[in-house]
Amino acid sequence: MGLYEVLKKRAADLDRGSFITRYRGYYLLGYFREFDRDLLGFNTGKVPAMPDLEASGAISLRPKLWRLEKSDRNTWRKHISVGRAKNNDVVIRERAISKLHAHFYAPEEGVKGLQLCDIGSENGTIVNGEPLPTDVPRLVTAGAEIVFGGTSLQLLDETSLLALLR
Repeated sequence: MGLYEVLKKRAADLDRGSFITRYRGYYLLGYFREFDRDLLGFNTGKVPAMPDLEASGAISLRPKLWRLEKSDRNTWRKHISVGRAKNNDVVIRERAISKLHAHFYAPEEGVKGLQLCDIGSENGTIVNGEPLPTDVPRLVTAGAEIVFGGTSLQLLDETSLLALLR
């Protein structure tokens, strides 16, 4: 059972205050097709070169949720890394996402949201329809649409996550 399914059950079981206190933080939500993971390969694919998912056995869209938090998989203390490789904090196994695509990190004290920085990915990062320049951090807040290489995700905080799950 994935994080989405676990938190959906918890959202039904807990009152609003308990859920928000327990699951405070930021999350990425995307909807993905089920398809043959052998299509991923090792090299990052250009967005126009992506395989035709409909023809590759795609069945239906399924939600996938990641909590934006540090893991023990990389050595950056202040960065939450996003990419296709298994040593990132947030691993998104999509071919158009670079092995190390972007970093999230906390903004200054008292500012809501997170800083997001594309670190020279092959297919770029787009925030709310605007391309993110390489190595130029941008503040992103809950509700932002973030596209890593062609993979669209939504940034959620605990409040917007609860509303979505209920």
